[in-house]
Amino acid sequence: MILFYLQPLSPTEAAARAKESAKEIISVKILIDKNSLKKLTGKLFQTIGNLDYAARSKSSPDAGKYYSWIESQKRSQTIYY
Repeated sequence: MILFYLQPLSPTEAAARAKESAKEIISVKILIDKNSLKKLTGKLFQTIGNLDYAARSKSSPDAGKYYSWIESQKRSQTIYY
């Protein structure tokens, strides 16, 4: 069994610890945002490719499906142009 003991910190130590924790959280958030952008970009290019193929093969139902996905992403402001 492992026991943890919490030791109170002085206000100066607590502030320093909070500042360090905030830096770590921000650095992790940046990594998460970059990864999310890669996934969205990949999905966007795949959908644009599918839309292009549907247009060339004259498949209106498929073209409408891919076009509506792109438009919904623009409306939800996840695609910046």
